[in-house]
Amino acid sequence: MHPLRRFSSLLALIGATVFMLFCTQRALAFSPHFVKPNGDGNGTLIVDIGAYEVQALFPLTVTFSGSGQIDQDPAGLPCTAPCRGIFPSGTVVTLTASGFPTTTFSGWSGACTGPGDPAGSCFITMTSAKSVTATFTANSSTGKVQGKVQDAQSHGLAGVTVTLTVSGTTSAASEQLVAAGPFTQTTGSSGNYLFSSVPAGTYTLTANKADYAPSTPQEVTVQAGQTKAVQTITLQVSKSSVHLPVVDNYP
Repeated sequence: MHPLRRFSSLLALIGATVFMLFCTQRALAFSPHFVKPNGDGNGTLIVDIGAYEVQALFPLTVTFSGSGQIDQDPAGLPCTAPCRGIFPSGTVVTLTASGFPTTTFSGWSGACTGPGDPAGSCFITMTSAKSVTATFTANSSTGKVQGKVQDAQSHGLAGVTVTLTVSGTTSAASEQLVAAGPFTQTTGSSGNYLFSSVPAGTYTLTANKADYAPSTPQEVTVQAGQTKAVQTITLQVSKSSVHLPVVDNYP
């Protein structure tokens, strides 16, 4: 081979080697982003290109028990359903959980445990693949109503029908109240009754039993998570049920 051609081939080989080394040094790294899973459970990864060194990347998977929202820092998409983030090794990720109007955040499990800080946040250092679950509980929207029905001699009356009817302003459960209609209970042998799950709101309470006059209606306000003790109701024997003895006045 001609010396000049051999020299040209050598230069080409050296140039190709330098170019490969240059490209290798400009390896890509990903900026952290949260991604929402698509229909098959996989995510669409959002990446930024421009780093000059290779970094180890680790996934952080967030799942939910109940309904709520999780925000994350470094900034990304807020999650209201299972989601996943990809982060360079050593990144400290802050997750902050908040409930919806009908739910309350109750704690973390997995890579974070317990309630987190006062804001509901947990802090995760990404040194490996990690997962965390945020638990949310439904807010109580019901209360209890209890009381007793007795006769004029203060003896408990069994078999009395006690009714709660919506009568005033109600909570957000008003639609449920309208659909459910009146709530009824029947007193036991000692005259006691208990409504164990009544949507918060204002009601009229009445008591009725055959041969007794109906009770005077009482207004009862039910508060979520509380038990309302109603004043004891005393039923009087109905006049129409009183039978006078027949006296034979004939000699």
